[in-house]
Amino acid sequence: MAAGTPTYQSPAELTGLLQHFFTYFTPIPGAELAVEVDPRVTTDEHIDALAALGFNRISLGVQDFTREVQVAINRVQSIDETRRVVERARPAATPGPTST
Repeated sequence: MAAGTPTYQSPAELTGLLQHFFTYFTPIPGAELAVEVDPRVTTDEHIDALAALGFNRISLGVQDFTREVQVAINRVQSIDETRRVVERARPAATPGPTST
């Protein structure tokens, strides 16, 4: 899932949507399940829901940390917001596929 928009849904809505999706498309065991999140709206509950559904990779929708650029593109977010999501997501991660 991409574009950071999944975490604009509530954790319950996101869970319901993905559970419905997984009734039709079952991930291969050990597959990498990736999602892009927007650090400005991603909560601990989002991370818990994604981990419970088997997501093992999170990409953060960070465009730039330069304030002027953030304002110009209407994507103002602090380094602290991004750090919070990274620090919260790391312990929730499950092992993904490994390369051989």
